[in-house]
Amino acid sequence: NSNFTIVNNFIIRNGLDTSVIGGLKVINSAAADQLFDFNTVAGNRVGALADATNFYCRVTTELTACGNILYQGLTEGVQPNLDAVGCVFTYSDIEGVAPANNNINDVPMFVNPIAGENGDYHLKSTSPCIDKADPGATLTTDIDGDVRPQGMGRDMGADEAG
Repeated sequence: NSNFTIVNNFIIRNGLDTSVIGGLKVINSAAADQLFDFNTVAGNRVGALADATNFYCRVTTELTACGNILYQGLTEGVQPNLDAVGCVFTYSDIEGVAPANNNINDVPMFVNPIAGENGDYHLKSTSPCIDKADPGATLTTDIDGDVRPQGMGRDMGADEAG
């Protein structure tokens, strides 16, 4: 039940085979100032529990999240990538969810998502997420401080491919 700003983050490689929430959980957030934009939530592990998910969202005040990438990749089993009530995603790449609200459902094509302990979740130059974020977005930098946009439009996720 607090205000938050979560922008330009890699939320990656969290969780265990027994985790219920691998990446992120937002619940009962009734505050007015909530921002969850241009984040990459990927490669998080969840177990085989029936309610396990990569991104879990239950809010009483609608949260609109824009320009994000939600991609499981390393999850065991067939648990959903996104379990959301009250969260509306726009201009995002969401694995396993039918495209709507200018969202896509494509493999984001990270540079090397399983390399080392943290991997490399920057976008390859051939990623379908490039130039696909909200054309009305005003965010001017990415997670590395690189200028947005680099091409015809801003890229989805924390990284602006250059």
